[in-house]
Amino acid sequence: MQFLYSDQTVSCPDDEFLIRAKRHVVSGKEKLRAGRVSLGILKLYNALNSAAQWYISLPGHRESLPVTAFDNLNDGKTIFEVLVRAGLIHREFSYDAMNELVHMALKKDMSTFDYSSLIRDVESVMAGLGIIQSCERESLSAGMSRQS
Repeated sequence: MQFLYSDQTVSCPDDEFLIRAKRHVVSGKEKLRAGRVSLGILKLYNALNSAAQWYISLPGHRESLPVTAFDNLNDGKTIFEVLVRAGLIHREFSYDAMNELVHMALKKDMSTFDYSSLIRDVESVMAGLGIIQSCERESLSAGMSRQS
């Protein structure tokens, strides 16, 4: 599953991916704080995919990435693998684990899920890709821990 709730037929300018990534991060955290954990997880997943799309769409970025002839950059998992190989995303982040979490969120109530590590992982990816700065990341995390 990739790019939930995204219309794949519409071509988005680079800035739209960036705006979408930031909006989904904020919205996802708001949903988590409000107890709508499943929806928050979906929003954060969309944020990650939008961020990855934004990064590879920037002029000069794609050329500098360690892309092989076998990499399908239309596939979310492949994009994340390339970004991990490039050292932009820590190897601890697992696209497969995130994808599995999204599948669980679609099928069952996640209101008791402890999402604190998810927030850290998403913020780490966002910072690695240049979506959020470290000071912005700290303020977002502080806001989440006060609400949790």
